Amino acid sequence: MNLIYTDSNEFNRCSWERIVHSIVTFGKVIWVNENITFSNQIPDWLRGHYIKTFHELKEAKIIKLWNYELLGKTTSQIDRIISIDESSTLYDVINKEIEEYVPLGTLSQKDITGNEITSKIIQYKHELWNIGIADILKVDGICYPHSNNVKKGIISDYYKYESIYKKYTEYIFRKLEIKPLGFLPTKDILELQKQSKIFSKQLLPLINNKLLNLSPDDETIESDCGDLFKIYEQSINELITEKSLRFGKKFLYDAIFTIGGLLFSPISLVPLGSNILSYFKNKRKNPLFLLTMSIKNRAYMAYMNKAEKNKEVIQYFDTPSTDK
Repeated sequence: MNLIYTDSNEFNRCSWERIVHSIVTFGKVIWVNENITFSNQIPDWLRGHYIKTFHELKEAKIIKLWNYELLGKTTSQIDRIISIDESSTLYDVINKEIEEYVPLGTLSQKDITGNEITSKIIQYKHELWNIGIADILKVDGICYPHSNNVKKGIISDYYKYESIYKKYTEYIFRKLEIKPLGFLPTKDILELQKQSKIFSKQLLPLINNKLLNLSPDDETIESDCGDLFKIYEQSINELITEKSLRFGKKFLYDAIFTIGGLLFSPISLVPLGSNILSYFKNKRKNPLFLLTMSIKNRAYMAYMNKAEKNKEVIQYFDTPSTDK
């Protein structure tokens, strides 16, 4: 799935987390405007890591840059320039669309009056422009920097990633208490992306029957994912009760201590043992379980490596803020 990151002129901590989340789940390519910057509010020790990873992902063709013909930097290696003709055509199409709605006093199937019309028109134009750019770049969906940026007024297939696809993977990540993904080195991100088709295979049967204008709530997602977590638990029980003797007491201890996090959240802070991961990999069973545990392991190790070198890491990520 090719995506475009839009609706923001800079990356903060939360938006970069969304970029990495998209890459390791459904995103094959993420298009980003050439002029985007990393927020100065991000501390230098973290900002440097983000910038390094950004450039490495660009070199790997996972992140691609686009810009308008008049605004492009001639010295940069841009992947797509939107010509003046393309911009002008899109501008005319949007104005025509607006003209058809304004006389009726209605936008996005909602009646509006008075001064509200002006703000609605501006918002509507902005969203139509985002959709138009997405169409020009031939992407499959729009990736927004924050959940509250997902637009409710306009129905478009480009919103399905944010409204549905991302919600399911975010629920699974929260359930497993996966550490922040932003610390992942580029090598890990690329290796995880190669396996990300597992998400599509396992989750699409749940997702495809969802209507875009009826974005599922948390209860629906929890119910849909219930069977997946039952499979996890069955695998854990089988591993502990039937297979542990083959590997000795050490394996049994690791299985209880590390896998128990799926059932008891305090223990889930501990990463899954490599010998247990190897067991599931060799058996070629429960690929979604294996992938999510691999993500959990890698994110945990990347987080701990940074935390050991910089005491600010734990304090910074324990502070609940969406503006970092």
